[in-house]
Amino acid sequence: MLDGVEKLMGFFETYVKLSDEEEQQLRSEVEQMETKEKERVLELIISYEQKGKIEGREEGREEGRKEGAEQEKRDIAKRMLMKGFDAQTIHELTGLPVAEIGEMRRLQVNGNEPPHAAHKTGGAKGQPRPSASGSLRLIPV
Repeated sequence: MLDGVEKLMGFFETYVKLSDEEEQQLRSEVEQMETKEKERVLELIISYEQKGKIEGREEGREEGRKEGAEQEKRDIAKRMLMKGFDAQTIHELTGLPVAEIGEMRRLQVNGNEPPHAAHKTGGAKGQPRPSASGSLRLIPV
């Protein structure tokens, strides 16, 4: 386990950029501190570290929620495109930029984007599916 001086120096190396001279001066001053002063400084450092970890976790969760919401919007937009909705309507309902929706459409048309499962198999039960001749027929399931 690190002693108080090393823990304090580690804190400063991580969070405060000191020149070599400043670092040496800090080390000297810390070594001259009374034990109670060192303990108080270490308590402050531990408190700052814990606060930083908590804030980091909270920021990470918030970022994850935002990314999840954005992905959900894209998934909805893709399904809407497959059902024939126009880009403007999709934009109004999802808030996604029209240009991004247009790019999604282009990728789906060119086959670069994996289509929705129902679309890939030709549709759900009772949905029309093109036959080899190009005409539509119902597929019993």
